[in-house]
Amino acid sequence: MVEPAIADISVELNLPRRIPRPALFAFLGSTIGNFYPPAAIRLLARVRAAMEPGDRFLLGVDLRKDIARVEAAYNDSQGLTAAFNKNMLRVLNHELGADFDPDAFAHRAFYDTVAHRIEMHLVSTRDQVVSVPGLEPIAFAAGESIRTEISTKYDRESVAALFDAAGLRIEAWPRDPATPFGLVLGARA
Repeated sequence: MVEPAIADISVELNLPRRIPRPALFAFLGSTIGNFYPPAAIRLLARVRAAMEPGDRFLLGVDLRKDIARVEAAYNDSQGLTAAFNKNMLRVLNHELGADFDPDAFAHRAFYDTVAHRIEMHLVSTRDQVVSVPGLEPIAFAAGESIRTEISTKYDRESVAALFDAAGLRIEAWPRDPATPFGLVLGARA
């Protein structure tokens, strides 16, 4: 039986009151990589708090791989990721009444070898001032950037550290060397 839950997972899980046990909590799609480590640990701790003995947690993670391969994926030759990134400015204009000029920003994605993550930025191509209703005007110098996304890449050791900090433990790590993604089965520590 599947019991879907709708919530802002960065704040709460908002799970149904009665879950058949044992339960499998699943967080797939490697979305955990879009959280900074403290926020990822808080999210995993919320999952752990909802678990009872016998429950399991299935986590999808994007695995560490060749840096050139990762950077190529986020800087694709068709410009799809760049268009996705710049679309954020259009959404801010539409939803908040801002006046960003998407053509005055360039997409930039690079791999941070210390944090093991890709960072996506929108870089101002010129000096400019942007207005967002309710905020002071925002001045951008040419070359100044807005970080729009992070996507952390993991290995077993980094996942184990997150799990440990959240009160979880790795129970199984089924690994297919042909795929750059991983599934981690966890349990309460």
